[in-house]
Parts: sequence; C-alpha cells; structure tokens
Amino acid sequence: MNTDMDKLKDYIIKYFMNNKNINPISDSSIGSVSLNDFTSDSEPDEIYSRINNSIDEEEIFYKYLDDDILSKEFSNERDFSQDYHLKLCLFSMNQHLQTPFVEYHFVYKDGQFQFPEAVLLKDLFQNIVQPDNSSSWFFPDPSEINTDMNNTIDTIFLEQAIETFKYNTKLSHTDGVNSYRGFINHENDIFVFFDCSKLNIVVNNDENNKLYKGLLSDLRLGSLYNKSIETNSVHIFNEYPFLSNIKDRFNNNIENPISGYLCDYENNVYQNVLKENDKISLITEKVEHDLFGYMYLFSEKPLIDDINIKRYALFVTPNIPVLEDVSENSDENQLNITDLSEKYTTFYFHHQNHKMIGIYDKTIFVEL
Repeated sequence: MNTDMDKLKDYIIKYFMNNKNINPISDSSIGSVSLNDFTSDSEPDEIYSRINNSIDEEEIFYKYLDDDILSKEFSNERDFSQDYHLKLCLFSMNQHLQTPFVEYHFVYKDGQFQFPEAVLLKDLFQNIVQPDNSSSWFFPDPSEINTDMNNTIDTIFLEQAIETFKYNTKLSHTDGVNSYRGFINHENDIFVFFDCSKLNIVVNNDENNKLYKGLLSDLRLGSLYNKSIETNSVHIFNEYPFLSNIKDRFNNNIENPISGYLCDYENNVYQNVLKENDKISLITEKVEHDLFGYMYLFSEKPLIDDINIKRYALFVTPNIPVLEDVSENSDENQLNITDLSEKYTTFYFHHQNHKMIGIYDKTIFVEL
C-alpha cells in the first residue's frame, strides 16, 4: 500500500501543488483515474471523467443515505497539523429477502471489530494552505480562501479516500468514484461512506485483512460475535439517526433485522455451527427439537468464543412470544407447544441464560 500511496502523492503534487496547474474539480465533474495514469503527462481534465450517479427511478423502492445527506466539502476550516484517520464505511443493500437491509464490512483487529482505516496524508494539504513562510498550520480567514483552493483540497481528500477503498476492496478507481457518498467527521476520525450494493467485494481469507459483515443493529449495540465494535464507530451510528434509517418510496422507515448465530441441537445440547463445518444446504440446518419440533434454531449471542460461527440476518421483533424450555415431560409445556408452527412464525426461549430464537419460516432470514 505504501507504494501506491507514494504514487498518489507524487501525482497530486505534480498537478495540484503548482498554482499554475490547479484545475479545480467540482463534485459534478470528478471522474476516474488509475494509478497507471500517475506517470502520464495528461492534464487532470483529460484524466478525469464525470461521475455518473444516475439511477433508474423505477429501481428505487428503498433508499439509504440519499439526498446528499452526507458532507462532501472537506476543506471547511480544518487544522491540517492534526492526524486524521479515514474510516472506510463500505455498505451494501441486501435484497435477498422481501424486506431489504443494510450490511457493513468490518475488519477484526486488536481484539475488536472496526472499519478499515488509513491515516490521511496531511502534508499534501499543508503545502496548499500554508505558504512556505507561514508559521500557522491553520486555514487563513475563510474569506481569504478561494474556490480553487477549496476544490483542490476536496479533490486531494477524495483521491486518498478512493485509494484506501481500492486497497481494501481490490476494486477499481471508477468503482470508488461512482460509489462514494460522502463523509461524517467525528473528532479526528473521518467516516467515509461507499455504497457497494452493485459491486462484488471479494472476502479476503487473510485473517489480517478479512472482511466481516455486520448489521445496523450490531453497530447500535456495539457488539459483533460478542466482541466490541470500535467506540467512535458505535457513537456516530447512535448520534446520527439517519445512518440507521432505510426508507421506502413513501419516506417511511422500514424494519431492520437482528443478528442470529446458527445452532445445532441434539440430545438437549445446543451448539453453534461453524462455517467450516457447514453441511450442504439450508434444508439440513433445520433441527428437531424435543419440545418445539422441526425448526431453524439460532442463539441471539454466540454460545462459544469464535468469530467463524455462521451468522444470519433475522427479521424478528421484540414482541414475539417467549416460550419456556422446560422438561419434555411437563404437562404444562405439552399443552402449550401443540402445533406451534401453526401458531407462530418465530419465538424466543431461554436455555441456561442464553436467549434462543426458533423460526419456522425460512423466508425471514438470510446468511451474512
């Protein structure tokens, strides 16, 4: 990654550090440039092409982070002596079920889940906003900042964000430009959002760079696989409600799923199913419970300390019935569980302080 970032730095210095070569690029005209072009003598306006964010209106049934709700102006009164961390927020709209939902990609690092990140190359901005003979690292008075400078700073920021996107997704620069939605700033963390719904992010098997999927409900709770999610990431998803809202065509919020960890059951023993132990198909994942019959079985939290448990997005609500997991010979329970599948689609029950979820309808969950 260092080599690519060095190329990016050289390219930006060549075209944007010299006032005579400044070619401001607005949001409506930023386009595609490859690292292969960094050695080219082409002018920026020959390299960049217009972003095409057009979406067929007939395809828009649900929307998330639309209407330019995120910021795209990085140049607003910023102290470039500080170290800023880019947090790469890669999200996709999963539409495998009747109700769509949003999933984010995380890496597991230092005992917690977090968004992929990189340190912003601040010296590129300092060369623009600080004259050689200046003793101040801060922007001058806002009235002294011209449009060209602002647009150049915004362009340099976007290039660094897209380079981070390319490194973590193995996708193209064009993919990064077209999927960029904007950013949110919290302290020295800059959360940069990319809509990857129409892109294919390859999951890297390298444990150091492997991507794990998480849900909006995981981010609000701050936990994934019973491991914590980085504090600032949890904060912004609780601080900004629009980050957790998916809306339909009538602008109504739609329901978000929760995470469930697939379980096996045999001889009154509950075990989570690991990915490497996966059998053949979803049909084989149904269990026969002594009390509740044939069903799909999940634990609300992992029963074991392992981040390779099979996880699913479940559309269940807090007000579903809670049944008792008591002795099979209990007369009371025998009366209550008659024809459960005809009475309920989903239900909760507790087993040894673990909250379990039973589901009879396979159309309300999907694997992550």
